[in-house]
Amino acid sequence: MSSDELKTKADVECRRLEAQHDVWKHSFNNQLVFAPLKPENSIRVLDSAGANGYWLQDYRSALAASVRDHPESLFVCTDINPSMLPEESKRNGSIQYVEHSFLDSWPGHLRDSFDLVHQRLAISASGKEPFVKSIKRFASLLKPGSGWLQLVELDTSPDCSKTDGGLAIEDFKHLLHKVTTAGGVRPYFVNGLYEDLGDAGLVDVQQKRIDNRFGKAIHENEEVFQRSIAYPGLAYFAERFMGIAEKMGVGEARFDRLPERLDDQLREKGGTLTAVVVWGRRPA
Repeated sequence: MSSDELKTKADVECRRLEAQHDVWKHSFNNQLVFAPLKPENSIRVLDSAGANGYWLQDYRSALAASVRDHPESLFVCTDINPSMLPEESKRNGSIQYVEHSFLDSWPGHLRDSFDLVHQRLAISASGKEPFVKSIKRFASLLKPGSGWLQLVELDTSPDCSKTDGGLAIEDFKHLLHKVTTAGGVRPYFVNGLYEDLGDAGLVDVQQKRIDNRFGKAIHENEEVFQRSIAYPGLAYFAERFMGIAEKMGVGEARFDRLPERLDDQLREKGGTLTAVVVWGRRPA
């Protein structure tokens, strides 16, 4: 694949992630951070697997100007895929972009220095490596005694959605489950994230479950409804993962026409997916 084709593919994925962010943010009642941060002067935040920095830009913009513009404040977005990071000409200087995988050790100059480390929908990339190892690496970035880690993941358990979730949504969850477990991740891994943070040495660990509504289930906000059904969205994501499932040998008949069925369900009825947010503090 040429560099232009890679960039085009990355741009489409960034559009999907931006729409996903806006839909999730709506279900989260506009709350991006659940860790009890109360910055009064400066703040240092790192978003791992952050693609083009959309989440970090949104969080930064919600901070008081005196905090986000403080000379000691720092906002770092990392991603393993350089094609996902904005081109140099499109960076405004308020966010630093770094090519990095959370499966690798973090550079020494970043350690022990962040008030918040955030990651969403990426921990399953750990594969066969225990999550605790990745979490310990994240913890090394946090300020001792005051730095917080927040992870946000999707629960693919078959009984976690509301009963109106619909068959297509259930098949979509099962698809994600099959691909992640085939990659070596423990089944229904989100159910152990709370314990993982504690096992990694974090304290004051808390967890929150939030129903993310998609499609017609978002009846009170037309703009967010349109974002949730627009291309590229869940149907596009399902199509990508169906290809991965076939390559891994875990395709099933229940995945037939899944993108089309998802699109129909979202437009006609809507659906719900459950997010799990866990956060914990690095001890002194």
